[in-house]
Amino acid sequence: TTVHGNALPSVAYDNTRRVLTAAGAGDVPVIAGASCELRLLDKGKRARTQGFGEQGRAFDFLPAVAEAEQAAGEATGVDESGCAAAEWLVQTIKANAGISLVLTAPLTNIALALRKDPSLARS
Repeated sequence: TTVHGNALPSVAYDNTRRVLTAAGAGDVPVIAGASCELRLLDKGKRARTQGFGEQGRAFDFLPAVAEAEQAAGEATGVDESGCAAAEWLVQTIKANAGISLVLTAPLTNIALALRKDPSLARS
């Protein structure tokens, strides 16, 4: 899942798709997550970009995602509330006992998933 940070949710989603495609892993699902940190999300706030320019990257060396791959990835859409990402996390964790998560960004999507299903903390 993607999350807010140095780019708007739609940009973080696109950047993630670009990195995965460049790494030969374009078939990995990408689900857009929350648009801002949890305390601001609870107040109905929205994301702000920070630091790395409009596209969330200091430089642009990643190729654009091919239209077919982009269309396949867009099936998940961008849901700035983080609900789609939280639901995907709940379903994925419950369906895959012993799954390991590699967390490289703010944990907002995990927090939203735990709100949705507190039993995940024991999974």
